[in-house]
Amino acid sequence: MKCDCCTAILLAKLTTERPPEKVWVEPTSVLTTKSYFCRMALATSNLNMSRRAFADDLALVLYNYSGEIRLRTTGERVWLHDQAVDNAFGDDGSFRWLSAFMACAAEPPKRRPQDRIAARLDLIDLYFKIKHPSIARHFGR
Repeated sequence: MKCDCCTAILLAKLTTERPPEKVWVEPTSVLTTKSYFCRMALATSNLNMSRRAFADDLALVLYNYSGEIRLRTTGERVWLHDQAVDNAFGDDGSFRWLSAFMACAAEPPKRRPQDRIAARLDLIDLYFKIKHPSIARHFGR
């Protein structure tokens, strides 16, 4: 039997969802909980995309999003600059970190993720909230 999250991922692959008009950036304390982190890793892994293809789609979705991005803690509007993805991933064109991240879907980390990867997690979380909102709603469960 598949979980709700897996069913949502399967449905998201079969349907095109309309992006929400506004998405919220979660605080680092939420993004770096093991449960939120592992659910994002599982969702990313279940897309069955190579790390480079995922990075390309991530950039395409984020940079073409026309809605509002706001901080959950303050409500302040956030603007993504044109180097946001490259800066978050340390100008690593091979995006090797994504492989380790997706491996967490099968083997959860022993410790809470470090705050220094929060920018990467922000972008991945926003990607799912924009492109696959039906999947992203399961991250905080």
